[in-house]
Amino acid sequence: MEDNQKLEFLKTTAAEILKHLGIPAEVNACRDEKGEVYQLDLSGTDLGVLIGYHGEGLSSLQLLLGLAAYRQFGEWLSLVVDADNYRKGREEKLRALAEGAMDKVRFLLRPVALPPLPANERRVVHMIIAEFADVVSESNGEGRDRHVVIKIRDAKNEPKTATVSVPATS
Repeated sequence: MEDNQKLEFLKTTAAEILKHLGIPAEVNACRDEKGEVYQLDLSGTDLGVLIGYHGEGLSSLQLLLGLAAYRQFGEWLSLVVDADNYRKGREEKLRALAEGAMDKVRFLLRPVALPPLPANERRVVHMIIAEFADVVSESNGEGRDRHVVIKIRDAKNEPKTATVSVPATS
């Protein structure tokens, strides 16, 4: 029952915030397949204003809803807010960006820096890069200039395996 209360609270609170902002949208709330993340999917016309530059508006709404849920339930909820599948489309673009950068790294054999990205998008890029054995990624910079650098995995990034020789006894 508590799970349904949280879903209803998130849905109602999001709808109230959108109403106050004058943004007509339908709000659907559910849990992900694993039951770990609360997902709010917003649909409507002209949600670009809500999405904002690189999804900053969505991230802000997500933060507000997370804070409201914490105040209501006394615990932090894993929450993702999406509008008209923006985040899914953005993830596909980030995958293309990361794969293009990996190709460039492999060809030039030197590090390639991506443009500055918000934390949630850097996380997506790191997860994509982690799927490949020959490259690694790291975040560099501070604040709005924080970006991902992709480079060839070198010997010191490789997991160490030790072989031990045991002398024969006679």
